[in-house]
Amino acid sequence: MSGTIGDNVYRASGVVASAGGGGAWNFISETALDDSTILITGLDSTYDTYAYVMDSGHFDTSSGGQWYQAQLYQDGAAVSTSSYNWAMTNMGDWRSEVTCSYSTATTYWKLAHDGMKNDAANAQDMVLWLFHPSSTTLWPSILWAKMGETGDSRTQVNYGGGQFQGTGTATTGLQFVPGEGSFDGGTMRLYGISKS
Repeated sequence: MSGTIGDNVYRASGVVASAGGGGAWNFISETALDDSTILITGLDSTYDTYAYVMDSGHFDTSSGGQWYQAQLYQDGAAVSTSSYNWAMTNMGDWRSEVTCSYSTATTYWKLAHDGMKNDAANAQDMVLWLFHPSSTTLWPSILWAKMGETGDSRTQVNYGGGQFQGTGTATTGLQFVPGEGSFDGGTMRLYGISKS
């Protein structure tokens, strides 16, 4: 089955490509969010950019304010050195201003502001882009957009980006970890973005 959706072409293989060529999202894998650590591998030099899509993620606890974070996976292990820099905006339906948080030299990228709800009906959704993971000369970098419900039933939106200040080793995956407890539902899908 195939067809045209707007300016995009949908193919039965699960690839959505631009009708003008280039920019296709190529499905690689789907992983259940059902543990305290979610490792998603499959990165190589096939694509310069990868996209992770969290659909309906939620947690088994929200005491103390929940969030989640990511670390690179290199040489068969998560990289926990203090080389992650990130910045993130925080917006919500209870405020009229945009606030921000940031950190340098941390052991992870923080992907969501504290206080997310652990109710399955109020899940977290996110798209995260990882750039040039196979390079051994460029810093790996990410951009993300996330939205979900806070523990006090308010809509929260975060946009952010970060870099890992280290080179020399190719990245083969990302590891996602809640700030506390475990993931308790939802999926994470990995896509490779075509180079042309």
